[in-house]
Amino acid sequence: MNPNGTALALIDKIRSRALVVGIAGAALSLVGAITNRHQFDRAYLFSFVFVLGLSLGSMALLMLHRQLGGAWGFLIRRPLEASAMTIPLVAVLFIPVLVDLDKIYPWVNHPPGSDAQATEHPDPKPTSPVEGFPAVKTELHPEGKPEASKTPMNVDAGGRTSGSLGVRRDPLEAETAELIGFKKWWLDKTSFTIRAALYFFVWIVMAAIFNIGSRRQDETRSVSLAYGLQAFSAPGLVIYFLTTSLALVDWGMSLEPDWYSSLYGVLLIIGQGLSTISLMIIMTAILCRRGETDGLDTNETFNDLGNLLLAFTMLWGYLSFSQFLIIWSGNLAEEIPWYTRRLSYGWVNMGRFLMVFHFAIPFLILLSRPLKRNINALWKVAALMLGARLVDVYWQITPSFNYDGPKPFLQSVSWLDLVVPVGVIGLWFSFFLWQLRGKPLLVVQDPELLPALKQAGGH
Repeated sequence: MNPNGTALALIDKIRSRALVVGIAGAALSLVGAITNRHQFDRAYLFSFVFVLGLSLGSMALLMLHRQLGGAWGFLIRRPLEASAMTIPLVAVLFIPVLVDLDKIYPWVNHPPGSDAQATEHPDPKPTSPVEGFPAVKTELHPEGKPEASKTPMNVDAGGRTSGSLGVRRDPLEAETAELIGFKKWWLDKTSFTIRAALYFFVWIVMAAIFNIGSRRQDETRSVSLAYGLQAFSAPGLVIYFLTTSLALVDWGMSLEPDWYSSLYGVLLIIGQGLSTISLMIIMTAILCRRGETDGLDTNETFNDLGNLLLAFTMLWGYLSFSQFLIIWSGNLAEEIPWYTRRLSYGWVNMGRFLMVFHFAIPFLILLSRPLKRNINALWKVAALMLGARLVDVYWQITPSFNYDGPKPFLQSVSWLDLVVPVGVIGLWFSFFLWQLRGKPLLVVQDPELLPALKQAGGH
């Protein structure tokens, strides 16, 4: 059955408001794109990465539940399916990134190993790219601040860093071309576009398989179809992990082509799961109040959702600290620039915000079993996490656009950093609710439903 009148009216009300907000944000973003294209590109890319995470994270949780089972997945299956079906919209939202590819990614106009190197960098002897400032050797201080020492990093008297740290080093430098190796052919505009098309094709096909299969399962009551989707979800998770990791390397890590981290893709994938489960908890709180989840809205089910939120929070904290610890202890010239941009000037305060509100506070709160069993309290923690996720994506992406080295946060921030995500997220959320309104909110024909209900204490 479709949502009843009460839930349908609520969904339409929220959807219309989200659409208005999205259109208004998009209109203001267009003005910003005309007046300040650099700030627009920066704000648009991190907004795009955020909504991409909601769509892909939903598809991943769908497949995860097909493998693991449990009443929690039946409670949020329809919102997950609706969210996964927003991937075509996300593909359309990727078009502005392709249009401004040469303005966003430094390797487009300066491919590694090109002949332009000889003319742009004829003299490799100067130790500082800023004339008139002597360079000094530095290393990354345990608190994230450069200090005098004996490592390849150079900091001039003006507080700007040269060579491989602080400033986005030109990929045309000979030593950089040697470091990035295979990126000479990987970081190519044509192959980048082809890979992006391939990623979206795979994701759209996978999302369609699970949505069409689920609808057919309800119509035919086919047990074999349910187990077929379960069997497909195992290799589907592998495909999701590989394609998403490569996409995030292409669209995020290649902003700084001579920097790399083996944990980068995994960390953002965990972030996708965290964003998605936070949104699903909020949607659950809304739908449960309208009586649309009768039999599934038990304290045990809410507790499972809370445990998932806690697990993703712990994984994010562990991977974030592991990446920082490995790079900080290694103190290698090709690795620490990423953190020097994010742990200097005002950017370090954003890092501290994430430590407190993205990990410490939610972790301590979610240790409480009574709170996780209370959806009215749990959704507030989820809302905090969803906001913190947006801040984290901003912190991951935007400092890479500071071409001339670390800049004070207040000098880097722009009104577009608020307007663009409002527009993109508003449009995405409106499309998500449009997908949801045409779906039955309860799963009734899955062979695993009754065992899951009995285990959760439902009826």
